[in-house]
Amino acid sequence: MALPKYRYVQHIRYEHDLILIDEGPFKDVQYVYGNVKFLEEDGQLRIKYDYTVHLNPKGCDTESEEFKKLTSDILHENIQLEMK
Repeated sequence: MALPKYRYVQHIRYEHDLILIDEGPFKDVQYVYGNVKFLEEDGQLRIKYDYTVHLNPKGCDTESEEFKKLTSDILHENIQLEMK
């Protein structure tokens, strides 16, 4: 499944840019990643992270597995882009 369009937006309260989701069921949600850690478990590299939702104008369920998977997929995509 393709990721929805998203972009980075600046916010005065945060050191890092927020991610604004531009389409799909979580359209207009803005969030920022907190701690991101790389862990090795059973020979596999795993990423552990947290996020804070800054804006959720439609009241989407940002604790749902669907949203957590989306934040994970966006994080993975950005890590891959940084490694190129």
